Amino acid sequence: MVPNPRKGAAANASAGGGGFVADPESLMMLCSMGFTDKQATRALRKCEGNLERAADWVMSHMDEPDSEDEGAEENEGTMDIDQVKSVFAGSEESKACGQFHLQSFVTHLGSSVNAGHYVAHARNTENDSQWIYFNDAKVAIDPEPPTGKGYMYFLRNFASL
Repeated sequence: MVPNPRKGAAANASAGGGGFVADPESLMMLCSMGFTDKQATRALRKCEGNLERAADWVMSHMDEPDSEDEGAEENEGTMDIDQVKSVFAGSEESKACGQFHLQSFVTHLGSSVNAGHYVAHARNTENDSQWIYFNDAKVAIDPEPPTGKGYMYFLRNFASL
């Protein structure tokens, strides 16, 4: 069994008497998906802080009341959405939040999905305005990449540029 690093953090928070403390970034991600602060916190607690499992859990338990087994523990050691937003307010991360940069995309060449093959276009890391075309053994500069015909797009958050 592989230990969950978030479980240790939650256990440490519990040992300190504060109960479960949701990771602010995970809480903000779930709340941005339309879940309430209580739903997001409860899901993260039930899934030991694992964001992917918590998203699945909260969708599977939408009709359950928020307070079924939480009691006073619900608000203990949690942050409401305004507190989570304030973690990023005024920071460099907040300036680029929600702004993405197209890095690469995959396009299908062929008459149907059953015939043809896939090619890729990637932004040149040395010249941001230049695109490189990858087609099997052929690699070339593409002056006009078909960005609107992609099947899969890969984006990078401006905060990580």
